[in-house]
Amino acid sequence: MGDGMTKGTDESIQTSTALLTIEDQAALLDLAHDAIFVRDLDTARIVYWNDGAHKLFGWTAAESLGRASHELLHTEFPVPLRDIERTVLDTGLWEGELVHLDRSGNRVVVLSRWAVRRDEHGDPIGFLEINRDITARKIGEQQIEQLLAERERRLTELGQAHSAVLENHRQQKALNVAVQSITSDLDLERVLQHIVDEARDLIGAGYAALGVADDTGRILQFITSGLSGEQRAAIGPLPQGHGLLGTLIWQGKPLRVPVIAQHPESHGFPPNHPPMTSLLGVPIILNGRAVGDLYLTDKIGAAEFNQNDEDLLLLLSHHAAAAIHNARLYEQVRRARDQVREWNRVLEERVAERTRQIEEQARETTIRIIHAQEDERKRIARELHDESGQSLAAMLIDLDLLQPLIPPGNQPLQDGLARLQRITKRTWEDIRSLAHDFRPSILDDFGLSAALEALAQDYARVFGFPISVDVAPLPDDSLSPEVELTLYRVAQEALTNSAKYANSTETRLQLVHRDGNVTLTVQDKGRGFDPDSVAGPSRSGGWGLRGMRERADLVGARLTIQSAPGEGTFIVVTAPTN
Repeated sequence: MGDGMTKGTDESIQTSTALLTIEDQAALLDLAHDAIFVRDLDTARIVYWNDGAHKLFGWTAAESLGRASHELLHTEFPVPLRDIERTVLDTGLWEGELVHLDRSGNRVVVLSRWAVRRDEHGDPIGFLEINRDITARKIGEQQIEQLLAERERRLTELGQAHSAVLENHRQQKALNVAVQSITSDLDLERVLQHIVDEARDLIGAGYAALGVADDTGRILQFITSGLSGEQRAAIGPLPQGHGLLGTLIWQGKPLRVPVIAQHPESHGFPPNHPPMTSLLGVPIILNGRAVGDLYLTDKIGAAEFNQNDEDLLLLLSHHAAAAIHNARLYEQVRRARDQVREWNRVLEERVAERTRQIEEQARETTIRIIHAQEDERKRIARELHDESGQSLAAMLIDLDLLQPLIPPGNQPLQDGLARLQRITKRTWEDIRSLAHDFRPSILDDFGLSAALEALAQDYARVFGFPISVDVAPLPDDSLSPEVELTLYRVAQEALTNSAKYANSTETRLQLVHRDGNVTLTVQDKGRGFDPDSVAGPSRSGGWGLRGMRERADLVGARLTIQSAPGEGTFIVVTAPTN
């Protein structure tokens, strides 16, 4: 509200003052649902305190007048008080959310509007504050935010579970490939090379190697992965089984080393050997005796290898042992392959069950959010009807009572009262319409069929286009409240699209109950659209269509949308009855 608006307000106040007594003005302001009070600019003391302020903060006018506002209200200012007052003095208006403590110490969240009162010379003499209680709304918003946060947490769990499933699937696939290579290839070197490559890729290491040793521990065969042919040639002869490699073979136990150079058994690397830091090695055991080792170096994405890496590598080392003695252990390898397949089957069953549980939890969370939204719609609609609507209705009655008291010759006052009556009536009608849009009571009182008929009549009246209604009455308790609400919201969204965007010349709404299903159809003769172009929500639209699909999915209904430019739109949703 700028200086111009402040000036207009002053003139209105002066005009009203000329026509109404101070008591009449105070009585009118006491009808307001908002808390209104005025502070003197020089003394910062309260000079006016209406009945709305008494109801909201607990202090009566007698207790408040003449006292500083900070003595009554402890306020959490989003910006310094001086900045608010400076803004009001500069622009004539400040608006924002504040948190007060009422007389009992309860937190009250208000939407506060500040304006400046000026004298006949234009000098500021006081601050007017109008506070609307939005505590319940803020609590509702917090509850919705908590439900949304819970939904996000569930979705995060689903994503994590999905990632774990993919990783387990990748691991099982690598193990399957290793087993298959053993049973399908009799070339030992190719089989061992495949095992080394799979181990490095499966666990995530920079380098991998597999050594086959004789009875004395001397390395007979050495397979590497991660080294180029030039690097391998530059290193020189095969290792002799000394240092950490020899420790693996002789001790026959897994070995995890964060820093190779700091281990007491480390003998260092030969010339031209690439630098390596962390190590994970396991012995290859055959018939209770170590016949070689399988090891990895330089864990990718971590400082060292972990227990899970060790377990996987041990499993691969067993396959390496089977490959070394393939002929003797062929049958055992075949059984291992069958076991891996069984693991896959069990894992897939568990994954499918866990995925189903998470999806069900996400669905339940979404349903709770929708229920919370509908509860909030009910509360807002009830508050609009019972509080704001009733207050405006009472104001209309009071205005009607005032009309005979106006002198016949006082035309300005008669015109002003008539204008105030029109504004109040229009506001009352708008609030009733808004309350109905938030949550039509007819849906709860008389059921879906009656609600759809009333909805079609309202849209035909408001938007001025014919709607053909063919709604069959439904048996009692044939639909759950969730299904009824879903069908009503789909019809509401479809009629809104027909009225606002389709420029429909005629719309048909039908509800049919047949063969254990109820089918809702909304068909218009509008300009139509390409459903593929609004497959998902965007800045240009698509949110309503997505909302219809999500609501239908949540109650197990089937929704189809058929449309094309110039051919109108045909929306059908079918849901099972109880």
